[in-house]
Amino acid sequence: MSFLNLATVKELSKWCGQEIDPQRFRMNVWVEDMPSGAELNYIQGHKLPHYYPMQVGNLRLGIDKLAQRCKAIDQSPATGQYDLELHQRILPEFLKSKSYAGSPKKGSHSIMGWYALPASAGTLYQDNPVWFGE
Repeated sequence: MSFLNLATVKELSKWCGQEIDPQRFRMNVWVEDMPSGAELNYIQGHKLPHYYPMQVGNLRLGIDKLAQRCKAIDQSPATGQYDLELHQRILPEFLKSKSYAGSPKKGSHSIMGWYALPASAGTLYQDNPVWFGE
């Protein structure tokens, strides 16, 4: 499953002076009430297959990796036009300004969101609370 921290998208929008639609990132679950950039800390330094735990409602998951982005995020979900330089310019500059060292495997600064693998059976519902850690 893929997750997106809406606070990080909001901070990115403020930082670049342009509204960024979260739909650009094409993630399954949008998370509110999480500090901006917190997702960068959940994976940093963790070696696979040692997953950082999280829970959404009654579903336990393990954060597998951060979502490395491709050029598709430059494309407007409303028009299909390539109208932003998020992938190569804006997103890397934003993450470097936050002192992010780059993704653990490839050193990429074009990161937004994360992937998590289910560790138990469960069902996701809108407005489920999200927890991180042991």
